[in-house]
Amino acid sequence: MAQKDELMSFAEEEVEVTSVEEKWKILVVDDDVEVHTVTTLALRKLKVLDKKIHFLHAYSALEAKEILANQSGIAVILLDVVMETDDAGLKLVNFIRSEQNYRNIRIILRTGQPGSAPELEVIQHYEIDDYEMKSELTRTRLVTSITTAIRSYYQLSMISVNRDGLKKIIDWGTELMARRNANSFAVSVLEYITLLLSLPKESLFCVAMIDPSQKTRRPTIKALAGLGRYSELSEKDITQLEDRKIIDLFNQCLIRREHIFNEDTIILYMKSHYNEALIYLKSNGHMNEIYRNLLGVFCSYSAVCFENVKLFEKLNFAAYYDNLTNLPNRLHCVEVLDQYTIGEKKKGECIALIDIEHFHDINVSLGQQTGEQLLVTFAQRLTDGFGRDCYISRIGSHSFGILGSDEIVKPERIYELFSKTLKFSNNAIPVSLKIGICENKYWKDNGIDVLRKTSVALEYAKRQSENNHCYYQSKLTKTTQNRLQLMHRLKQALTDEKLQVWYQPQIDLNTKAIVGVEALIRWQDEDNNFIPPNEFIPVAENSGLIVDIGAWVLKQALEDIQEINQSSAQKMKVSVNVSVTQFKSSSFISQIKRLESENVDLKNLLELEITENVVMDNHNEIILVLNQLKELGIELALDDFGTGFSSLSYLANIPFDTLKIDRAFVINYQEEIGKTILDSIVLLGKQLKKRIICEGIETIDQAEYLRSLQCEIGQGFLYYKPMPLQAFKEILLTPTHQ
Repeated sequence: MAQKDELMSFAEEEVEVTSVEEKWKILVVDDDVEVHTVTTLALRKLKVLDKKIHFLHAYSALEAKEILANQSGIAVILLDVVMETDDAGLKLVNFIRSEQNYRNIRIILRTGQPGSAPELEVIQHYEIDDYEMKSELTRTRLVTSITTAIRSYYQLSMISVNRDGLKKIIDWGTELMARRNANSFAVSVLEYITLLLSLPKESLFCVAMIDPSQKTRRPTIKALAGLGRYSELSEKDITQLEDRKIIDLFNQCLIRREHIFNEDTIILYMKSHYNEALIYLKSNGHMNEIYRNLLGVFCSYSAVCFENVKLFEKLNFAAYYDNLTNLPNRLHCVEVLDQYTIGEKKKGECIALIDIEHFHDINVSLGQQTGEQLLVTFAQRLTDGFGRDCYISRIGSHSFGILGSDEIVKPERIYELFSKTLKFSNNAIPVSLKIGICENKYWKDNGIDVLRKTSVALEYAKRQSENNHCYYQSKLTKTTQNRLQLMHRLKQALTDEKLQVWYQPQIDLNTKAIVGVEALIRWQDEDNNFIPPNEFIPVAENSGLIVDIGAWVLKQALEDIQEINQSSAQKMKVSVNVSVTQFKSSSFISQIKRLESENVDLKNLLELEITENVVMDNHNEIILVLNQLKELGIELALDDFGTGFSSLSYLANIPFDTLKIDRAFVINYQEEIGKTILDSIVLLGKQLKKRIICEGIETIDQAEYLRSLQCEIGQGFLYYKPMPLQAFKEILLTPTHQ
């Protein structure tokens, strides 16, 4: 009774009101109402670890189960052994530990019937913290038991928090490591942290970036992602934040380079190889050491994951974007087109490929840096003109793609956009364009196929002189396939030595004597059919085969002319045509010099023919090569004169010896304008003191008129058609010729 009086002596003290969240929850389970009253009075002033006690009351094991089902965070249970049954308390312990798996709750058994259960056996078997006899339980002993139990609960809870937190961090870390986008990564980090700490979802993930162009080197803080009311700040500068306090804390955090924990705010600092990251969290009060340690682990883990995300973004940019213009590249365009071919097609979509003509010449003549600046300026104008409505990409070194509605992606609109010169630095450069377009009715297989068809249209546009753009049609693919087959056959013919060099004599118009010869390539296929040169030579030029073919023709022609001159009293030169591709080949001059080293008398045997367009295509570079040829003593002829667009100033700088007048002017000499042009060309050649050869002479009247203009040499069907070597040798041996 004395013990009960001791407990009852506190009954008249006032009760303080404190929220349940700030107290330890103790569940009293006993069928004796007086025990509940006495226990509450004895412990109501108790504070453990700066927190008071909140009591929950159950008067049977069944009531206790209901409370356990509806209440969380119960620290200690004061449990009577004997209630509705002699072992009701022990069964409740078994329910708590075995069935509900509540391992952290501390249980103190109390019994008023000594010897009802062996004390040691009960403690070991039922995982309880203390076993007390009600008759022996003084206030001091009760306070001691409760304090010890609460401390034990706290330590176990913190261990569980730490263990569970670390497990979550490991699991989340695996998920974060799989993120490939910085925004989705940042959102996940915010969600995980607020979940880990049970914080409100009012949070912000930012990165601090330094602009190299800024002299102050002061970082700009940009929001990467936000939760709650900060979600709309994603990808924006935090200067738009209304709360200046957060901005000030971010700046402090950058200076201190450590976390900041305030009563209502948490700022986390993360440093990776690529960026500094800052996280704002709305705090709900004091944070204990366990949670701070967990945050440290999580931030370290997240920093590594963030570095992985940024590295992936860099690799992704390198794989899918053009580093010079920052536009999507060919691979990205193919994947975008893949999605178009898979999904439902919208009527009226198309893709255009735009090629900048003569870009190589700009690059060589003005320098690579100027060429790159031109591309950047071109890409910017293209983006300004079409970027809002269309997908823009860089497909090749000087080709760009526009994907969008055919109401927008029109050749006329593209031409208009680039009708004005491109201005950058101190340059103002006009550009001419070729455009290939493929409408979505031809998009069937995949993105690569769409791009291939568009490229076919672009190639046709490049070959057209009257039109700078071309729309893809199915027949173009068939034609392209034929050209491809022809290229393979031509390559095989070169390998198998099936090509032939034929010769067309050049005639002195006064004496009718053969004074020279032009080497012409011929191709007789496996069926003994001759393939016209105007069919296979363009294929050879476009494929690059013309370099090898040209080298073979040159070598063969020199061997043949040496043989001819050895068997003939008259010595003559052979004229060999050289394409622009050969001239641009780095091996061309080396090949000529190698022939000279083999004791070939180039000075007396060889004349090289070039067209005006060869000289116009990168004029300075070609002139350099021509001067090298002149130094070797090789004569040069300007072929098809009058059909190109060279200016007279260019003409004066070309070190040529012979002017070859194209057959078109010879055929039309009887027309007034044709006669005027022909007369002017001959007069120009005479004044420049060049030898003149007229091509395509087919009638006696043409020959007589050219003689009247004092043209010395001519060639054409009137005299001889091109012929094989043996036929030419036989002509040279005929008495008529001699």
